[in-house]
Amino acid sequence: MTEQTPVICDACATIATSPGNTVPHQHLQVEGEPTVNADGSFDTNYRCVECNTLWVSHTDKWGCPGGFQLLPNIKSP
Repeated sequence: MTEQTPVICDACATIATSPGNTVPHQHLQVEGEPTVNADGSFDTNYRCVECNTLWVSHTDKWGCPGGFQLLPNIKSP
């Protein structure tokens, strides 16, 4: 029987349960430029180089972080 590997790495698993002020872990790399939204907030996309999990970090117009969320329906290369 083969051993199953986790879908996301341990560092990404901790992000999923962390509060809004969590900083990116050492394996997250910014993907492209932040997207500025109509309300003045912006979203920054990240990719984990360990497990290829895609995340978005939302920051409101006052600069307060809204935490990380998994990017749904995105296929990683």
